Amino acid sequence: MAGFRRIIGDCLRKLHVEDRVKQFLKAKQLWDRYETPPQLIAWPDGQRILVLAPHMDDEVIGCGGTLRKCVLAGKQVKVAFMTDGRFGDDRLAHLSGQAFQDLQQELIRTRKREALRAGEILGVEPPIFFDAVDAQLQSTDVIRRQLRQVLDEFRPDAVFTPFFTEDHKDHRQTTQVLLDTVETGDYRFDCYCYEVWTPLFPNCLVDISDTMTCKREALQAHASQLQGIDYQRAMDALTRYRAMRISRDGYAEAFFRLPMAEMRAFAERLAIAG
Repeated sequence: MAGFRRIIGDCLRKLHVEDRVKQFLKAKQLWDRYETPPQLIAWPDGQRILVLAPHMDDEVIGCGGTLRKCVLAGKQVKVAFMTDGRFGDDRLAHLSGQAFQDLQQELIRTRKREALRAGEILGVEPPIFFDAVDAQLQSTDVIRRQLRQVLDEFRPDAVFTPFFTEDHKDHRQTTQVLLDTVETGDYRFDCYCYEVWTPLFPNCLVDISDTMTCKREALQAHASQLQGIDYQRAMDALTRYRAMRISRDGYAEAFFRLPMAEMRAFAERLAIAG
């Protein structure tokens, strides 16, 4: 039986890897049109910046330094959290019944408090919580209505969202929700796809050397998420790696930027969102 399980496991892992490679190669087509090195930009154009974050802490890891630069430049920055973060604790694996539910509810409250504190550190506006169930995010009528209301009221000039190849379903679904929501309505803004779990193919970089301290402090506000994984070290390493394109020292955040209309066309042609 153990040998059979091992064979099945090897097959499943192979399929998973093949799927990821196919996704990678499809997404690589997005990069082919940008053969020059990523462009160094100061910050996104426009005054109103909306960030779609799958979970509380993705906003900091993916684009926290850039958000702080936007705030210092006098721009309005609003963050919308897609899920309630209820599965962000390894202790849940050892619980069941009422204890399981109680910890989930405690975690939702804790992560919202942490998000509020992180937002204060970055200087962004009070966040919006869509409260979709963590790890089960889907492009439903409910969440599309919520996002459409934000888009209609805030009228962003730029929207930050995870890149297509993120290795987390909630991250990919966040972008799918955006794509589905803008199918109806005349929305004109630039998309800035950011990276958290999976490196993307950047066409622009933002030097965040002067806001890296603030980015680190904002991540520390998400204390509940730092107990099991050293996100701080990973975040520092990724931003240092990205800065190698522009300097020997410092830190940078990488983005794939394109207008919303092109974003939808790419997704339809490549069939990799979702």
